[in-house]
Amino acid sequence: MDDPQHYRSLLAGILDQPMCLIWCAGIGVDEVLSGVGGQSQTVVRRSFRQTTEAAYDAMPQYAGAVLAGRLGDWVLAIEPNGFQGSRLNVLANLSRDGRALSVFWNASGDAQIAYAEQGRVLATVDPFDPEGVEGEEPERLTAWIEALPFDDDWKVAALAMGELLTGQRLGNDWLTADHLSALTVVVPDSDTPAPTDERREFIRMRDELLLREPRLAELFADPTPDRLREIAILTAETACAQTGLAGPLIDEAFAALNTWRADTPAWRIREALEELQHDLLTQVSAALPTAPVDADGLQRQVFAANVLLAALNEDAFTAAMDTIWRIGMIWLDSENNIRLSILRHSYEEMKKRV
Repeated sequence: MDDPQHYRSLLAGILDQPMCLIWCAGIGVDEVLSGVGGQSQTVVRRSFRQTTEAAYDAMPQYAGAVLAGRLGDWVLAIEPNGFQGSRLNVLANLSRDGRALSVFWNASGDAQIAYAEQGRVLATVDPFDPEGVEGEEPERLTAWIEALPFDDDWKVAALAMGELLTGQRLGNDWLTADHLSALTVVVPDSDTPAPTDERREFIRMRDELLLREPRLAELFADPTPDRLREIAILTAETACAQTGLAGPLIDEAFAALNTWRADTPAWRIREALEELQHDLLTQVSAALPTAPVDADGLQRQVFAANVLLAALNEDAFTAAMDTIWRIGMIWLDSENNIRLSILRHSYEEMKKRV
């Protein structure tokens, strides 16, 4: 660890609270969110501080909140004042196709570090007693513990352990950026968590939606990287349908997207969409003093136009990534939330195959 002050600064600042951090490999962001009890209908984009506020505001209806996003090739999840990732059955499930490390502490002085691979928890340790590593393969943690200053400041050492494992440093840039965030419920204790009534209803609605929409079903069943443009198109369609953004220009944009070629004049359509956004923003300003409901609807159309602009990016990977990101600014009804969950899952699967 070359710079212990980096993590000391984080722990004295933005991370100065009880929490659980989980680094995961071999699993997508959506799967990590659901794996720690995140509820699909509550998924939005938030920063770490916003997730912390959401965690406290959500109680007692929910257990808290979780933030999850890519950190290099890994997924990092943080539960402010949470603990789901410290539970060994949860950690084992998160590692079922790869690896997972969790670091947990609370305000009562409880703390734990645990490491799992391929669905098995291999080592755990109380960081206040770093020599007392337990588990099937305690050496998975002892090598790091011996190399890091656990006797000096175990939290600094634990964050450095995450960096050594992933090759990625956690910094303010990640913590202040927006990632996917969800409100959580307590994951059942069984090794294979039983689906909740809410989860069963989600699966029922998802399956019905896939039956009604063959294009979405094909994408879900076969998420190959050559279909990244379809992710962008379907995400933009969802944004426009939800907000009521329609008209000849929108039709022209989707016609271009659905017949995409290298010589598609996307720049001309993007310029027209930017003019439309400017006109909509002017209408928002005019409506706000006397008709705030109308202004809110117009603002949502501005966001939808922004999603459509992203879909028109020449690079299909960037188009898919940016549309998924930008639609997070729009409130979606339950069906469109499920549609977006399917698209996010398909996008994450495509990223693995690129």
